[in-house]
Amino acid sequence: FIVIAAEAVMTHMATPSLQRSWGTRFKDQFRYGRTTADSGCTFSEGRLPNPQESCDDVDRVFVKNMGLTWPEAAALMGVH
Repeated sequence: FIVIAAEAVMTHMATPSLQRSWGTRFKDQFRYGRTTADSGCTFSEGRLPNPQESCDDVDRVFVKNMGLTWPEAAALMGVH
């Protein structure tokens, strides 16, 4: 819903030349989720939850290591 609403607002507010430069609609290019890049930052390993390990790693990093509650951890991930 948020993506559709954002597209509607941006389409309404954009100039015609900007709309033409987009080429296709946002929904044709939108992909859920994110890509995790291997940036080679070995110093950061283990500091953030590994998406492959799902909720277990969120629990390890945010709840056990940082002392957050589950609602706080969810809020932190939601703003990211």
